Amino acid sequence: MKSSFSFALVSALVLLLTGGLVHCVGNEPAIPSGDGGDDNTTMGDAPAQGEAMPDQRGDGPDAGEAGETGETGAVDGCASGAPCDPATCATGVTVCTDAGKTACSPTGTTPDGTTCDAGVCNNGACNPCTAGGDCTPGSPPNACQTGKYSCSTGQQACNATGNVTDTTPCGGGSSICCGGNCASCSTTTNATDTCSGTTCKVNCSSGFALCGGECVDTTSNPQACGASCRVCPTGAGCVNSFCTIEYGYSTQFTCNSASGIDVFPAGEVIGEGILIQSTITVTALGLISRNGGGSGSLALYTDAGGRPGTLKAQTGSMSIPANANVPIPVSATVSVPAGTYWIMSEFASNSSICVDSAAGNTLYYEVTGSFPSTFPTTSPPAESIPNTVHINFYVVGQD
Repeated sequence: MKSSFSFALVSALVLLLTGGLVHCVGNEPAIPSGDGGDDNTTMGDAPAQGEAMPDQRGDGPDAGEAGETGETGAVDGCASGAPCDPATCATGVTVCTDAGKTACSPTGTTPDGTTCDAGVCNNGACNPCTAGGDCTPGSPPNACQTGKYSCSTGQQACNATGNVTDTTPCGGGSSICCGGNCASCSTTTNATDTCSGTTCKVNCSSGFALCGGECVDTTSNPQACGASCRVCPTGAGCVNSFCTIEYGYSTQFTCNSASGIDVFPAGEVIGEGILIQSTITVTALGLISRNGGGSGSLALYTDAGGRPGTLKAQTGSMSIPANANVPIPVSATVSVPAGTYWIMSEFASNSSICVDSAAGNTLYYEVTGSFPSTFPTTSPPAESIPNTVHINFYVVGQD
């Protein structure tokens, strides 16, 4: 009995180890129970060939379960102090608990201007902000500068990016942009406004010059005459940029009757004294005619005790038109101080010149027919004509 038991047990173990245990129905020996009970008690059916043996150790973990950490949230090798984000626009560090869990401990706020979901961070809050749009910088806004919106500070701000084009109108009136500044300009006529740095500069139109903030014709304006913008003396005009004044009798006398006309014979030198009231440069000697047709010339002499003295200037010969105010340029300009002078005339043919009808003036004449460098002092050839008229003779000078 024991021999049969032993043989059967060994055979079963061999088959178990080799995985080739064959189930032979009806040929199995009875296996006694472990407690030495009834010999008829047999073992349960052996597994069929190819089936796995049952686990003889009871339930245990699956192979796949081996190595798990266990409770959720526990992290092997917790990095305490690592940066973390406890909330939007906040900073923090990693904290490891005794149970192996981690937490993010707040330490402060992210820098203002940091991008966040709704816009940018500002003082720990995520605020809406849109950058990049065009704007006008400055407070109050400067219309002469360009700008773009920025969110770098955490709040929307308009940052200057440059200047608008110079001469762009600004601020109303005549102001224009100059170098990013709204510059005030004058409202003068005959001009255009330009820029000089950050200020307005007036550019006068062609033919005009800037005098006292106004663009004027300095060639003919007696209130702004010449390059120096000179104000000409009372009675003076501005001719070719010079203050020009006339001394003598440049306003026409009543010259419509025989009493207002005098015929000057050909070949005689005749004239009268005039008063020059300021130092001038003599540029012309003039007359006012009645009937034309003749030709003649004029000369200026100093005064020598109430009569013509030394020759100072003279003109060339010129045709005398009828009813005309005729200034004749001198051959060479000359500066003369204030004082009494004589204008003498000489005509190639009889000429009618306007005179007044008053008496009391003295004329001098000479019959030689030319202008002597020094007028004669004796008679003849020099003769005076007392108690007679004034003649429309005058001197033109630059003051």
